[in-house]
Amino acid sequence: YIDFANSTSREITGLDLDYEPSDILAYGGKVYVACPSRNAIVVFDKETFAPIATISTTETLGNDAGEMPRHLTAYGKCVYVSTYGGYVGGIDTTNFQLLAKYQAGSYPEGMCIGEDDEVASLYVANSDADNGNGNISIINLKSGSINTVRNDNVQSPQKLAVAGSYIYVLDSGENFGVYKMYGSSAQKIIHNATGMTAAGYCLITINAPQNSNYSFSLYDVRYGVPESFSLYGDDGHALIDPIAIGVDSNTGYIMVASRQADPDEPGFVNLYNSTHDFVASYPIGIEATDISFQYRTARYYY
Repeated sequence: YIDFANSTSREITGLDLDYEPSDILAYGGKVYVACPSRNAIVVFDKETFAPIATISTTETLGNDAGEMPRHLTAYGKCVYVSTYGGYVGGIDTTNFQLLAKYQAGSYPEGMCIGEDDEVASLYVANSDADNGNGNISIINLKSGSINTVRNDNVQSPQKLAVAGSYIYVLDSGENFGVYKMYGSSAQKIIHNATGMTAAGYCLITINAPQNSNYSFSLYDVRYGVPESFSLYGDDGHALIDPIAIGVDSNTGYIMVASRQADPDEPGFVNLYNSTHDFVASYPIGIEATDISFQYRTARYYY
């Protein structure tokens, strides 16, 4: 947990995450962690860090449907979780009961929410486990109807962002990168991207292939032209092997998590301001997978 306003960090203990937790989401007064190896979502309080609940996805969604929870997103009173069982579950944020269950595609990964004409839809990236037949499920959260869109060039979608009728897809297939989809048509807009985050009108991508140099790009959906930019650390915290990126939609601050030269050593995360200047570096654990931003609630006393 990093409080970058006060430049402090701490390790949260007392949570049984097992190995390789795959996603983290701060929402409302809680933080949710997807733990595929436990077939569970671990929930803790965002202020005190005290454990609140462990939600078994196999008990909640069923043994097959709930297998290996992967990614999280939220809307209204639901936290949505995708599972390698091929489903998405909507879980009540108060009592943790199942409110909705949708069948997605093969091996769903990242999700996002899009709103059009006051109707919210859940977009799901079905990766097909990198077998080349991935697609995107669009779930109408009002009616429950599901539409599937696919393009041969988008083989293994991993993460999504939505702007109006356009879907922006991070794909890890043979021609990996970011694609702009409209219906079933797809145009590659950012080449060679291995990670993506979105805030406001902007997509920020990182390209960090194994045993190669890394690079960053910014794509403003209003103008449609990707721009390369650089992020540096200080002498002790130059980025070595970036593996996760996040952007704070309120401030434009960027966080990039990096492995050490020895990947078995705990890594670090660098903080950059909205003009991409290095601000600070913080220690983290081994092999970061995702970054989630959250804010404290202001309390007023009379």
